[in-house]
Amino acid sequence: MASCSERKQSGSLVAKMAEFVELLESWVREHGGFVHPAVGIHKGDRGRGAFASKDLAGELCRLPPKLLISEKLAEGSMAFGHELRMAAEEFTAAPGLVLLTAFLLHEDDHWLHSTIKGSHLERQVRAKRHNLGLEFALLKSYVGKLPLTWEDFLWARCIVSSRAYSLQSQRCLVPWADLLNHGTSSEVCVRYGLEGETASDFVMNLGQLVPQGAELLQSYGDKPNATLLLDYGFVLPQAPPAVVSLAFQLPQLLETDPALKEKKVFWTRVSKGRSFRKGELLLEVDEAAEAFLELLRAAVVCGQPQGSSCDLEEKLQDPSVEMEALIRLQHSAQQALGKLCEFEGPEVKEDWEVVSQQNCAQALADERCVLQSLVARAKRES
Repeated sequence: MASCSERKQSGSLVAKMAEFVELLESWVREHGGFVHPAVGIHKGDRGRGAFASKDLAGELCRLPPKLLISEKLAEGSMAFGHELRMAAEEFTAAPGLVLLTAFLLHEDDHWLHSTIKGSHLERQVRAKRHNLGLEFALLKSYVGKLPLTWEDFLWARCIVSSRAYSLQSQRCLVPWADLLNHGTSSEVCVRYGLEGETASDFVMNLGQLVPQGAELLQSYGDKPNATLLLDYGFVLPQAPPAVVSLAFQLPQLLETDPALKEKKVFWTRVSKGRSFRKGELLLEVDEAAEAFLELLRAAVVCGQPQGSSCDLEEKLQDPSVEMEALIRLQHSAQQALGKLCEFEGPEVKEDWEVVSQQNCAQALADERCVLQSLVARAKRES
């Protein structure tokens, strides 16, 4: 049970949030924007969110372009803006930042490291750490004498990656709109986009009648829990199936193989440009695993003695090739299952750490479910 001081502190935070939201909405209206007066921001099952104080339909909010913080605005506001954009193009696939990743960047001995070891989630975290380090170094080279610290960078990067909207091929920060939480496709009642005479006003509309007391939800995208966790810091009880990492043994060809040339052409087409080399790759695989199975079939075919490229194509349909590909799928999935740790996080006291443990456990459980499904499918079909 919460102590008296804890309840007072919680009440103070709620009051500050209500004051902040009121000031924000007043600022939006003073600058030509619209926010529906029958929307209240308060705490719910998903944390702080937007709720209907009466039955709602139609337009929820409208913000003129001068209230949007866009990439174009940022680029034009800085002397080095255009140069920085050009230099940063190598980071076009840079994903969002979350508090979990930020914490891992600071404390390498934290319990989360051992917990996610061997998982696809670990690969995603490592990739984020690498990309964020590169971005920070790049930004430091352009800001000149600004006292930019790593913590400042993480704060700004977190704001941008977790709150920015993609509008007409550019990212924009949209005041007030980002207060709405994420929902699944069946829960989402809010749609947004650029409208108006010049298609420059940001508008949120309700696609259906929302009853009094219901939470107003938008979509952050159809993403699995690991991505939601890393980009926004939460997971859902029911999310799209996880993506997993499976080891793929690259086919090895002998220079003395009479069909070497045909096999190289065949492999390049099927593998979309992957070259022959020794070793194995870790590949991202979804629940269907069709692309992974296609590579496995091609690897099986390349390992067999063949005559012409036509024979190689025909062999892909051979039942024995399919059987061997399924066996290899089962082996890879079982290997990945063996690397997943059982989630046994230590006892923690901080609320955010408790939530982090629960979220990590859910993301890893989703991975385990997909891997078990792949093993079962391979056994069944082989």
